[in-house]
Amino acid sequence: MKKESSYHFIGIGGIGMSALAQILLEKQIEVSGSDLSSNANTQSLQAQGARIHKGHETEQVLPGQTVVYSSSIKEDHCERRQADTLSCPLLHRSELLAELMGGKTSFVVTGTHGKTTTTALLTHILVTAGKSPSFAIGGKIEGRNGKWDRGEYFVVEGDESDGSHARYFPDGAIVTNVEAEHLDFHKSEEALIASFSQFVDQVQDPALLFFCGDDPILSALCQGRGVSYGFDSSCHLKITSFMQKGWELAFSCTFEGKTYSNIALKAIGRHNVLNGVAVFGFCLRLGISEEIIREGMRTFPGTFRRCQNKGEIGGVLFLDDYAHHPTEILTTLKGIREAIGERRLVAIFQPHKYSRLHDHFSEFSHAFSEVDQLIVTDVYAAGENPTPDFSYQTLLEAIERDSFVKTSYTSLTSLPEVLSSLLRPHDVCVTLSAGDLSTRFYPFLATFSPKKWRVGLLFGGKSCEHEISLRSARSVAASLDPAFYEIEYFGIDRFGKWTFGEEARETLAHKTAVDPSTTRPLLDPSVTQEIEKCELFAPIFHGPYGEDGTIQGLFEMLEKPYIGPDFRACANSMDKVVAKKLVEHAGIKTPPFTHFGIEEWRKSRDELLAQSSCLTFPLYVKPVHLGSSIGITKVEDRESLEKAIESAFRWDTKVMIEEGKEKCRELEFAVIGNPGGIEVASPGEKLAHGAFVDYEKKYSKGLLEMTEEPDLADSLCEEGKKWARLAYEAVGCTGMARVDFLLDQEGNYWFFELNPIPGLTPLSLFPKIWARAGLPFPRLLDRLAILALHRTRQDAKHKQQDAFGHL
Repeated sequence: MKKESSYHFIGIGGIGMSALAQILLEKQIEVSGSDLSSNANTQSLQAQGARIHKGHETEQVLPGQTVVYSSSIKEDHCERRQADTLSCPLLHRSELLAELMGGKTSFVVTGTHGKTTTTALLTHILVTAGKSPSFAIGGKIEGRNGKWDRGEYFVVEGDESDGSHARYFPDGAIVTNVEAEHLDFHKSEEALIASFSQFVDQVQDPALLFFCGDDPILSALCQGRGVSYGFDSSCHLKITSFMQKGWELAFSCTFEGKTYSNIALKAIGRHNVLNGVAVFGFCLRLGISEEIIREGMRTFPGTFRRCQNKGEIGGVLFLDDYAHHPTEILTTLKGIREAIGERRLVAIFQPHKYSRLHDHFSEFSHAFSEVDQLIVTDVYAAGENPTPDFSYQTLLEAIERDSFVKTSYTSLTSLPEVLSSLLRPHDVCVTLSAGDLSTRFYPFLATFSPKKWRVGLLFGGKSCEHEISLRSARSVAASLDPAFYEIEYFGIDRFGKWTFGEEARETLAHKTAVDPSTTRPLLDPSVTQEIEKCELFAPIFHGPYGEDGTIQGLFEMLEKPYIGPDFRACANSMDKVVAKKLVEHAGIKTPPFTHFGIEEWRKSRDELLAQSSCLTFPLYVKPVHLGSSIGITKVEDRESLEKAIESAFRWDTKVMIEEGKEKCRELEFAVIGNPGGIEVASPGEKLAHGAFVDYEKKYSKGLLEMTEEPDLADSLCEEGKKWARLAYEAVGCTGMARVDFLLDQEGNYWFFELNPIPGLTPLSLFPKIWARAGLPFPRLLDRLAILALHRTRQDAKHKQQDAFGHL
């Protein structure tokens, strides 16, 4: 290949063609090319000196040029015909790539899925190792898809879609998987497999042939040759464990008698664990040090249009992915779901080719189960005509039925309008397309601004903790992010009547209680109308008629999401006897106790006194349904027990008598999460030194010393977190709760109580604990809002499944 040569690319803007044009320019070779439209690739090449023509014309091919084409450019294309007329040499892009690889040690990555990411990762690690590789990738890494460099290695993504990977004789290779795909070219699965078989046979060094041993087709093709990698116990390079935290993976593996633990990779999804371990083992075989490989894995910047972060606007995160086959879609969405947790996931899917939809219709219908809402937009036909059996309605119905996801069709031109009204703070929106969705959709972000959530903030209530409710709600109001929320204020007086709007806002800002003269009944039309306007509720109550499931039941009936546990968990938590029995059943220690109602007391006073006296003093006599500090009496002997019981019955119709645990530490564990995503922070501590904490001490500034950083051994901390999680689950909590334990001098944990709406005042430990754990109060409130919205969506999804007859 001489510098005085000149190359003309037909379709130069494509990802594969532009990579080769880039390499030629860096080799100081003259380049020209044509494409139907301008894009970032053509603009970059033009800036580097390439002659770029918009449209295809015969006069754009000059005598003496070598003309490069891809499989999509047919023989009757005007520029190919002109090349024949001028007797210009014609090269398929794979033939040019094979020429470029000559003289270098070549590595080819191929497979139905994952080859772009794997090629990019291998390239990045070689760069990190100072190997200065040349590369040609079917995607971009740090803005480049091709480069000619001084190093000995040339890394190539081998295209199986047209069988061109079988034209290469690489020194080493990674083969990710084989699945029935691109049958429009191969015509049969057998022909597709044959092309892979030919490629595998042409790899020069079997020690550098890495293939996925979990793939039965590849295992058969490579039997007795190469290095298998995967999760299967028979693999040479075996993945022993992995986990995903946020947008990063960590995996461990064994290879050639050595264990490699906790390898960090900046990627998501089980599929990228497979891609990552293949590159890890391949680079070890090249003699690159483990430390450098780990560094490359950790700093991998990702690949263009492979779960690419397009930015976050108004709390809405936008992602773009090239996934267009159902396997790719399913694995990508699983990885995204693991990263985003309970946030609503909205996917926009642009089907790629009618033939692919036809060949994989059933797989497509099952591919979107991780999505909360799916929008299907116009098929990117890639030159195909619709198949006779295609209809959007059939596709939508199949996906909704098999993936249990709300599905609709929206044209490409209508997407900006639809999404402007649909997307809200905390949503994640991912575009899935191998067509033009990304280029046509993402300019919309320049003007996008999501509508805020209208949050109903409720406070006050009929409980004796009315004033504390206002303190907590005041703190919440000050911390809700105004970029995401508009607050509607609702105050409830001590008689259960409501106020709202400016009057409620002024009450919260300046008063210690809701004024009954300004309130009206719940069912007053003015109240119900204001409630109906709200999309999310934050009921900040302490004690009965607010923390016990009553107000939560109202929102359940209205099908409105609300922060905190659901009505069942609130009722379980606020009934001290039910909560203790539930946690006891789960295997958690609780102090011995007895309980009875007021009618039992009236009829069998002496018997109940005798029964209660069998417990070990001191005892605590507690109203069953009130807060932890209300109406409680510490009893040192039998003589004062009767009086304490009578006092408790002034507060409640049920009483619990519990053995006191002396000289114990009181630890508070802050818990948030819905099933499958529960988080427990390290505890805070009330420094009561074993003394009883009454209402005044609990809520008066300076009377009770507390710390969010107790002096606690790591082993005791982890044990306490385990019991707190178990108690949270046993009571059926979602959203949030504070779980309190007594820790005795022998290191035993004793369940004390579970508070479904913990104090959120500036003095309260719950927000302080989470702030220490890296979640400041505004972000904690965001998290609680996300959990509330998630729970409501899950409930609705179960109702949908029931409608389809799956439950």
